[in-house]
Amino acid sequence: MSTKTLNYLAPINPLGYGVTGLNLLLEFINQGVDVKLWPIGRVECSPDCQPLVQLAIDSRHDYQPSAPSLRVWHQFDLAQHVGSGKHVGFPIFELDKFTEDECHELRGMDVILVCSEWAKGIVLENCPEIPQFNVIVVPLGVDREFFHENVGVPDDRWTTFLNVGKWEYRKGHDIIWKAFEKAFNPQDRVRLWMMNHNPFISEEDDKAW
Repeated sequence: MSTKTLNYLAPINPLGYGVTGLNLLLEFINQGVDVKLWPIGRVECSPDCQPLVQLAIDSRHDYQPSAPSLRVWHQFDLAQHVGSGKHVGFPIFELDKFTEDECHELRGMDVILVCSEWAKGIVLENCPEIPQFNVIVVPLGVDREFFHENVGVPDDRWTTFLNVGKWEYRKGHDIIWKAFEKAFNPQDRVRLWMMNHNPFISEEDDKAW
Protein backbone atom coordinates (compact mmCIF):
# COMPACT_ATOMS: atom_id res chain seq x y z
CA MET A 1 0.00 0.00 0.00
CA SER A 2 1.81 3.11 -1.20
CA THR A 3 -0.74 5.58 0.12
CA LYS A 4 -0.55 6.98 3.63
CA THR A 5 -4.32 6.99 4.02
CA LEU A 6 -6.25 3.88 5.01
CA ASN A 7 -9.95 3.13 5.30
CA TYR A 8 -9.98 0.64 8.15
CA LEU A 9 -12.78 -1.67 9.26
CA ALA A 10 -12.09 -3.75 12.36
CA PRO A 11 -13.48 -4.58 15.79
CA ILE A 12 -11.98 -2.80 18.78
CA ASN A 13 -12.68 -4.84 21.90
CA PRO A 14 -11.05 -7.32 24.35
CA LEU A 15 -11.71 -10.39 22.17
CA GLY A 16 -9.23 -11.89 19.69
CA TYR A 17 -10.20 -9.91 16.61
CA GLY A 18 -10.69 -6.80 18.75
CA VAL A 19 -7.21 -6.93 20.25
CA THR A 20 -5.75 -7.48 16.79
CA GLY A 21 -7.82 -4.62 15.40
CA LEU A 22 -6.63 -2.23 18.09
CA ASN A 23 -2.97 -3.26 17.88
CA LEU A 24 -2.97 -2.79 14.11
CA LEU A 25 -4.67 0.59 14.44
CA LEU A 26 -2.09 1.81 16.95
CA GLU A 27 0.78 0.58 14.78
CA PHE A 28 -0.67 2.21 11.66
CA ILE A 29 -0.88 5.50 13.55
CA ASN A 30 2.66 5.00 14.85
CA GLN A 31 3.83 4.55 11.24
CA GLY A 32 2.25 7.85 10.23
CA VAL A 33 -0.78 6.43 8.41
CA ASP A 34 -3.91 8.60 8.35
CA VAL A 35 -6.41 5.96 9.48
CA LYS A 36 -10.15 6.37 9.01
CA LEU A 37 -11.79 3.83 11.32
CA TRP A 38 -15.17 2.15 10.91
CA PRO A 39 -15.44 -0.07 14.01
CA ILE A 40 -17.13 -3.44 13.67
CA GLY A 41 -19.42 -3.72 16.67
CA ARG A 42 -19.21 -1.78 19.91
CA VAL A 43 -15.88 -0.14 20.80
CA GLU A 44 -14.30 -1.33 24.05
CA CYS A 45 -10.75 -0.33 24.90
CA SER A 46 -8.66 1.02 27.77
CA PRO A 47 -8.92 4.73 28.61
CA ASP A 48 -5.41 5.45 27.34
CA CYS A 49 -6.34 4.17 23.87
CA GLN A 50 -9.73 5.86 23.62
CA PRO A 51 -8.49 9.27 22.34
CA LEU A 52 -6.66 7.72 19.37
CA VAL A 53 -9.55 5.42 18.56
CA GLN A 54 -12.04 8.28 18.71
CA LEU A 55 -9.79 10.47 16.55
CA ALA A 56 -9.67 7.75 13.88
CA ILE A 57 -13.46 7.47 13.99
CA ASP A 58 -14.03 11.25 13.88
CA SER A 59 -11.67 11.70 10.93
CA ARG A 60 -13.96 9.70 8.62
CA HIS A 61 -15.71 12.84 7.40
CA ASP A 62 -12.88 13.48 4.92
CA TYR A 63 -12.04 9.89 3.99
CA GLN A 64 -10.58 9.26 0.53
CA PRO A 65 -12.76 6.92 -1.58
CA SER A 66 -9.69 5.86 -3.59
CA ALA A 67 -7.67 4.81 -0.52
CA PRO A 68 -7.32 1.09 0.20
CA SER A 69 -9.96 -0.45 2.45
CA LEU A 70 -8.73 -3.01 4.98
CA ARG A 71 -11.29 -5.24 6.72
CA VAL A 72 -10.02 -7.35 9.63
CA TRP A 73 -12.76 -9.92 10.10
CA HIS A 74 -13.94 -13.49 9.47
CA GLN A 75 -13.55 -15.10 6.04
CA PHE A 76 -17.31 -15.54 5.79
CA ASP A 77 -18.01 -11.78 6.11
CA LEU A 78 -15.49 -9.75 4.10
CA ALA A 79 -17.65 -8.08 1.47
CA GLN A 80 -18.42 -4.80 3.25
CA HIS A 81 -15.77 -2.18 2.48
CA VAL A 82 -15.38 1.58 2.19
CA GLY A 83 -14.64 3.38 -1.07
CA SER A 84 -13.42 2.24 -4.46
CA GLY A 85 -9.79 1.58 -3.58
CA LYS A 86 -8.29 -1.87 -3.22
CA HIS A 87 -10.36 -4.11 -0.99
CA VAL A 88 -8.09 -5.95 1.41
CA GLY A 89 -9.38 -8.76 3.63
CA PHE A 90 -7.53 -9.94 6.73
CA PRO A 91 -9.27 -13.08 8.06
CA ILE A 92 -7.83 -15.04 10.98
CA PHE A 93 -8.93 -18.67 11.01
CA GLU A 94 -8.11 -22.03 12.56
CA LEU A 95 -9.93 -24.53 10.34
CA ASP A 96 -8.48 -26.01 7.15
CA LYS A 97 -11.72 -26.24 5.12
CA PHE A 98 -13.73 -23.38 3.63
CA THR A 99 -17.28 -23.45 2.35
CA GLU A 100 -18.14 -22.17 -1.11
CA ASP A 101 -19.67 -19.08 0.51
CA GLU A 102 -16.40 -18.37 2.31
CA CYS A 103 -14.41 -18.79 -0.90
CA HIS A 104 -16.82 -16.44 -2.64
CA GLU A 105 -16.09 -13.78 -0.01
CA LEU A 106 -12.33 -14.34 -0.35
CA ARG A 107 -12.44 -14.20 -4.16
CA GLY A 108 -14.03 -10.76 -3.89
CA MET A 109 -10.88 -9.30 -2.30
CA ASP A 110 -8.13 -7.58 -4.31
CA VAL A 111 -5.64 -8.65 -1.64
CA ILE A 112 -5.91 -11.22 1.17
CA LEU A 113 -3.68 -10.93 4.24
CA VAL A 114 -3.08 -13.98 6.41
CA CYS A 115 -1.01 -14.62 9.53
CA SER A 116 1.13 -17.54 8.36
CA GLU A 117 2.34 -19.65 5.45
CA TRP A 118 -0.01 -22.37 6.71
CA ALA A 119 -2.97 -20.00 6.38
CA LYS A 120 -1.87 -18.97 2.88
CA GLY A 121 -1.75 -22.62 1.86
CA ILE A 122 -5.28 -23.18 3.20
CA VAL A 123 -6.64 -20.26 1.19
CA LEU A 124 -4.99 -21.42 -2.04
CA GLU A 125 -5.96 -25.06 -1.50
CA ASN A 126 -9.61 -24.29 -0.85
CA CYS A 127 -9.97 -21.46 -3.37
CA PRO A 128 -7.60 -22.33 -6.27
CA GLU A 129 -9.04 -19.53 -8.44
CA ILE A 130 -7.32 -16.95 -6.22
CA PRO A 131 -3.90 -15.97 -7.63
CA GLN A 132 -1.05 -16.88 -5.30
CA PHE A 133 0.39 -13.35 -5.42
CA ASN A 134 -2.91 -11.96 -4.05
CA VAL A 135 -2.38 -13.76 -0.73
CA ILE A 136 0.26 -12.09 1.46
CA VAL A 137 1.61 -13.42 4.75
CA VAL A 138 1.62 -10.77 7.51
CA PRO A 139 2.69 -12.25 10.87
CA LEU A 140 1.07 -10.34 13.71
CA GLY A 141 4.11 -10.51 15.97
CA VAL A 142 4.55 -10.95 19.71
CA ASP A 143 4.99 -8.55 22.62
CA ARG A 144 8.52 -9.53 23.59
CA GLU A 145 8.38 -7.63 26.86
CA PHE A 146 5.66 -10.03 28.01
CA PHE A 147 6.31 -13.24 26.04
CA HIS A 148 9.96 -14.30 26.11
CA GLU A 149 12.14 -17.33 26.80
CA ASN A 150 13.78 -15.94 29.96
CA VAL A 151 10.81 -16.41 32.27
CA GLY A 152 12.74 -18.79 34.50
CA VAL A 153 11.74 -22.21 35.74
CA PRO A 154 8.99 -22.34 38.39
CA ASP A 155 9.95 -23.78 41.75
CA ASP A 156 7.66 -26.78 41.42
CA ARG A 157 9.11 -27.62 37.96
CA TRP A 158 5.65 -27.90 36.41
CA THR A 159 4.95 -26.81 32.86
CA THR A 160 1.51 -25.27 32.40
CA PHE A 161 -0.28 -25.04 29.06
CA LEU A 162 -2.97 -22.34 29.07
CA ASN A 163 -5.73 -22.45 26.45
CA VAL A 164 -7.68 -19.20 26.07
CA GLY A 165 -10.63 -18.74 23.74
CA LYS A 166 -14.40 -19.09 23.84
CA TRP A 167 -15.80 -22.64 23.60
CA GLU A 168 -16.25 -23.66 19.97
CA TYR A 169 -15.18 -26.36 17.55
CA ARG A 170 -13.07 -24.07 15.38
CA LYS A 171 -10.71 -23.56 18.30
CA GLY A 172 -10.23 -27.30 18.71
CA HIS A 173 -11.77 -27.61 22.14
CA ASP A 174 -13.29 -30.96 21.25
CA ILE A 175 -9.85 -32.46 20.54
CA ILE A 176 -7.28 -30.49 22.57
CA TRP A 177 -7.56 -32.82 25.54
CA LYS A 178 -6.97 -35.80 23.23
CA ALA A 179 -3.80 -34.19 21.86
CA PHE A 180 -2.62 -33.43 25.39
CA GLU A 181 -3.25 -37.03 26.43
CA LYS A 182 -1.26 -38.36 23.47
CA ALA A 183 1.66 -35.98 24.07
CA PHE A 184 2.10 -36.70 27.78
CA ASN A 185 1.68 -39.47 30.33
CA PRO A 186 0.52 -39.32 33.97
CA GLN A 187 4.10 -39.13 35.24
CA ASP A 188 4.90 -35.91 33.33
CA ARG A 189 4.77 -32.75 35.43
CA VAL A 190 2.53 -30.90 33.03
CA ARG A 191 -0.95 -29.47 33.34
CA LEU A 192 -3.56 -28.06 30.98
CA TRP A 193 -5.52 -25.01 32.09
CA MET A 194 -8.61 -23.98 30.15
CA MET A 195 -10.03 -20.44 30.22
CA ASN A 196 -12.87 -20.70 27.73
CA HIS A 197 -16.11 -18.99 28.73
CA ASN A 198 -18.23 -18.18 25.67
CA PRO A 199 -20.52 -15.16 26.20
CA PHE A 200 -22.24 -15.75 22.84
CA ILE A 201 -23.90 -19.05 23.72
CA SER A 202 -26.45 -19.96 26.37
CA GLU A 203 -25.43 -20.69 29.94
CA GLU A 204 -26.52 -24.31 29.45
CA ASP A 205 -24.32 -24.75 26.35
CA ASP A 206 -21.40 -23.09 28.11
CA LYS A 207 -21.73 -25.58 30.99
CA ALA A 208 -22.06 -28.46 28.52
CA TRP A 209 -18.72 -27.61 26.98
